[in-house]
Amino acid sequence: MTQMRSTSNPTTGDQQRLWTGALLSGGASKRMGQDKLVLQFPDGTFLLDRPARALQESCGTCLLVGSESRSSTVAAEFLATPDFISGEGPLSALLGAMTVCQTPWLLLLGGDMPSITSNHLTDFQRRAEKFPDHVLMAESPNGLEPLCSAWPAALFPHVKARWESGTRALRDAVSAEFLQTYRIYSEGQVPTMNDPFRNINHPGDWETLLAEWKP
Repeated sequence: MTQMRSTSNPTTGDQQRLWTGALLSGGASKRMGQDKLVLQFPDGTFLLDRPARALQESCGTCLLVGSESRSSTVAAEFLATPDFISGEGPLSALLGAMTVCQTPWLLLLGGDMPSITSNHLTDFQRRAEKFPDHVLMAESPNGLEPLCSAWPAALFPHVKARWESGTRALRDAVSAEFLQTYRIYSEGQVPTMNDPFRNINHPGDWETLLAEWKP
């Protein structure tokens, strides 16, 4: 496993052309009690804007999966892409994205990950490209973090077969022999709210994020 690091090197144009980014914008936000992706920072930008910007700077093609439109200036430029089957969760969103993907790689990212940057994603992409026949998933002390994951387009038949066999959990969409993980933290490191792959799920998460907000 490799510890996540940040670099100052942007994704090159050549690398961008290898990647399609898929930003997940569906979901009921039940734990938040409202549509969390339209929560606004003090400067008027939306929660969705931050991961959308990181994905836009990392991938040559970007998809907005699971919603035809969003209140996001950045995501408005993405290609609206339906889930494979509407309302069936992140794995259905992945399949919808893989159905239209025309690049060797697909980078899947949750729309509620405001701390992610293009530098983080560039490192992640470079790691994934070392294992062209494998899916790369982020890993934290809590386990796999499949809402930041890299998928070779060539594995679409494998993922679809898992779906057709009854698999619905995104983390189970690939068998172990096709999976690589990328550890976010070093051994013994305690996660904090500044982690790049944190999700905003509860009202308390949003309040904490606002308290540390920087434009």
